[in-house]
Amino acid sequence: MKNSIKFIRIAVFSILSLMLMGYVIIECVDDVRIRLIPFIICCFIEVILIVILLKEPKCAVPRIMILDVLNIAIFIVLMVNFGKGMSETIKLQKAFNGNNGYLCAYSSGIGSKGYNDLESILEHEIEFEKKSTNQNELEEIYRIQVGDKFFVYFKRTEGVVEFEFFRQNGLLYSSGNKVLKYDGVGSYEGYTVEETIRKDIANTMWRGVDYDEIGAPAWGVSDDEQIFSMTVNTEKVDEVIQIDEIDGKKYYFWIMTNVEEIESIDDVKAAKIEFL
Repeated sequence: MKNSIKFIRIAVFSILSLMLMGYVIIECVDDVRIRLIPFIICCFIEVILIVILLKEPKCAVPRIMILDVLNIAIFIVLMVNFGKGMSETIKLQKAFNGNNGYLCAYSSGIGSKGYNDLESILEHEIEFEKKSTNQNELEEIYRIQVGDKFFVYFKRTEGVVEFEFFRQNGLLYSSGNKVLKYDGVGSYEGYTVEETIRKDIANTMWRGVDYDEIGAPAWGVSDDEQIFSMTVNTEKVDEVIQIDEIDGKKYYFWIMTNVEEIESIDDVKAAKIEFL
């Protein structure tokens, strides 16, 4: 029984410490290719410590107590950072009213594979998307490069998925994706088209948990034909594409990249949205 409890404590420590190491390495090491090296070194050191804890009988009780303290400390650090991300997300959602909801999956992973060209990494991401979400077909509707980032948009089953990639050291890596389903488009009463567009801009330009990472294209899906004449701070929407018609209801994909003056949530709130 004692050995089982000891094993559980060590297992918890291993999992929590690996999560913490991953977070610290991603925050401190910018080069994606190098991130795997310190992670492997840390894992090797951790294995040695665990072996010592399991095999060395001397001072076993104090060591396990120290392990418990470390577990609690690491857990608190992880929860604080998780809480920060959740508070920023909640702040973003409460800042705007609208009827579109987005599902996000963003990561700057350790050991991510780099690809030489956009088509190769797209092929990999599309295959993964099909397998993980049971999507039979993905139809490309738009692609754009903004700085060292690439954004490619596909129509999927009743919705749109955005794939984001970034170039580093000559290779392309995946940042993740964002999905908008048709479920919410135009289905909620009480929101104007302007309110929904404003929320779309905030949701799609925002990256990670820091608002200072805003800078991606603003995009969304609307069922209102006014979207063809939309301007944001007097800048006209880049492109509007009809992407689907279901039971007589038409859906339009729209995108804007010329919104550099929008750099914060307050800027989104103050943006002048018109339909000319």
